[in-house]
Amino acid sequence: MNYIWELIIEAERKGIRREHIQFSPAEYFSPYMELSMESLNPRTLEQRIEINPYYRFHELLGDLFDPNMAEDFELRHTLFDIVIHFLGELDLNSGLTKRDFYIRFVTRDLDEGAYGPSIQQRFEGLCKREKEVIAENLLKLHETGEAVYCLTRAARSLFPGVIVCSREDKDELLFFMNRKETEEHRMKLELLKELFAPLWCDIVVFWNGCVGMIGEEQTMVMGDTVLY
Repeated sequence: MNYIWELIIEAERKGIRREHIQFSPAEYFSPYMELSMESLNPRTLEQRIEINPYYRFHELLGDLFDPNMAEDFELRHTLFDIVIHFLGELDLNSGLTKRDFYIRFVTRDLDEGAYGPSIQQRFEGLCKREKEVIAENLLKLHETGEAVYCLTRAARSLFPGVIVCSREDKDELLFFMNRKETEEHRMKLELLKELFAPLWCDIVVFWNGCVGMIGEEQTMVMGDTVLY
């Protein structure tokens, strides 16, 4: 890692909130690096990070940390932390497209309960990547109206290896989960069903076994096939 935005993204992946990170100007640093860290690929992230203020922001921060200035040390360091947080937000947003913003708006609506309290409660239990998967497919549902496609697409993202099939003789979808049933897995699947499943469609879920289907080798395992 070398840039502020890389650090913020990695912190979010590790469950560290942005406001818990404190940025301070580095006393010793490389002129070719923005982050002043002992390791470029740290296994853990400290919540106090030293920054080379001259790497990209000399014009903005150069006078603030003139080595000949000794007054208002605490104030200048507090201001530095605030400014770097703001610049980090600009970094994160600089590469976003219009669709990325739409996905963020949908995520915010889900977080704030715009789709109902039960969905809000289940949505809160997801990680950032899973929330983005849900929001992206919900946006696609609003655009296309293809509920079954969006349901299947979201399920395959949240449950890698899942097999989704439809029965021609019934308005029914079969989900072969290829994993054990847990409270977390059941919660995610209920969220998908509540958001995407059409009213006319019944969903049958197989957790520990599946119906054998010719052409799907995963479903043709002796001893794991069930009758339906």
